[in-house]
Amino acid sequence: MITINDALTHQQILAHLDRLAGIYREAFHTPPYSKQEDEVIDFAQSLPRHVAREAFRMVVALEDQSQTVVGFAYGYSNRPGQPFHDEVTRLVSPEIRTNWFLNSFQFAEIAVTPGIQGRGIGGRLHDHLLRGLPYPKAVLATMAAETRAFQMYCKRGWTILLDEIYFPGVPRPYRIMGLDLARVER
Repeated sequence: MITINDALTHQQILAHLDRLAGIYREAFHTPPYSKQEDEVIDFAQSLPRHVAREAFRMVVALEDQSQTVVGFAYGYSNRPGQPFHDEVTRLVSPEIRTNWFLNSFQFAEIAVTPGIQGRGIGGRLHDHLLRGLPYPKAVLATMAAETRAFQMYCKRGWTILLDEIYFPGVPRPYRIMGLDLARVER
């Protein structure tokens, strides 16, 4: 059985940093993602900065018997001065910038241990993370490929805002997607 927990403090999250980086590595090292070790290191170095961002929120999936973290999702307030916000807003239309990036939540990461993928855990993490947010919209970047994550986002009402973007230093294209949180059951 898997339980979703959102009660971890920032200190507890950082205490689990090695486990979270391990899940990230396991979830994304195979195709179509094929992330390299430098990207795992970048994730591990970025998480402490992300934890400090406004409205940071993380949910984790715990295996009930061992209480081992087997998945996670997190995000925070999407603000000017953050690399994602600044890179994307310079490429999108003024209408998208105004409607999606002025007061939104950035759904930053989701990862589930490969051995338990396909059981709805990612969907549960997604839904729990977005429940009750004080934002009208959420935005994210996902690889521009037909991944399980992309399919999950589409099923949950996310729409493509920008079909292909290359972030600096990242060798694969991404899609930018948005979700109108007012239309999501909370």
